[in-house]
Amino acid sequence: MLKAVETTARSTRLKIKAIQSLQEQVTQKLSADIGPQYPAKLSEVLFEQPYCRIKDVIEGCGVSRPTATKYLNSLVEAEIIEVQRVGRDNLYVNIQFMNVLRASDEDM
Repeated sequence: MLKAVETTARSTRLKIKAIQSLQEQVTQKLSADIGPQYPAKLSEVLFEQPYCRIKDVIEGCGVSRPTATKYLNSLVEAEIIEVQRVGRDNLYVNIQFMNVLRASDEDM
């Protein structure tokens, strides 16, 4: 039983480190490729879960709907996220984050 807990804890720690590293990379890419006009909170919104909606950016960054849409479309163009149509909504998926969550310990 203790071995299983240890294995799970190590796996979780590896995923956390991989997610933190990815978030740092995305934050740097936001600054370098897109520019400093984007709020620091945008990176946090992108890593709260592996996808977000325009509403999440509006609430998380305190911006208007047109501004949130502009941010997300810029991120799609920079290939940081992908847009997927689900019903009437667009989901903006952080594919790299999703891959880290799906990865096994050997893949990280």
